[in-house]
Amino acid sequence: MKTKQPSLDWLTDVKIFAMNRLPAYSDHKYFTSEEEAATGEMSLRHSLNGSWKFNYAASPASRPASFYEPGFDCGGWSDIQVPGHIQTQGYGRMQYVNTMYPWDGHHEIRPPAIPENDNPVGSYVKTFVLPAEWKDRPVFISFQGVESAFYVWLNGHFVGYSEDSFTPADFELTPYIVSPEKVRVF
Repeated sequence: MKTKQPSLDWLTDVKIFAMNRLPAYSDHKYFTSEEEAATGEMSLRHSLNGSWKFNYAASPASRPASFYEPGFDCGGWSDIQVPGHIQTQGYGRMQYVNTMYPWDGHHEIRPPAIPENDNPVGSYVKTFVLPAEWKDRPVFISFQGVESAFYVWLNGHFVGYSEDSFTPADFELTPYIVSPEKVRVF
């Protein structure tokens, strides 16, 4: 599917569930040499797990819509651990399977509609340095589970969109890497 400008309309469009997401593939480990395989360490993988800058908004309309633009200052944002769930880190309300959804009794929601107000949005930012040995190699990012739906930007460029909380979603970052010394994913 050809890239479009990102839109909140995708959240309720049953025809759009992914944009630029790579096809599923084997999740086997991969190594650059037999020696590397013997150590079990993969030099072609760089974890972004850990602390990310984070902003919580109660609804899509109240999110910082331009947070992915170059120069946006997220210095006053909180830190959050990734992987992790925002509810277990103090944001929003815990949702248990034996309780009503937050919008039950407040909104008349019928699929594919989504709540306008009770629909939290987390905005995440991570700045990192690409390993030097990755120069002139293709670079991808893999999300192993993001609740509901998410949009990805790199260095201010829209990379892709994906839905489905429990399916890994991968995107190619190579065209958007300007400087390997400082890469910023949103």
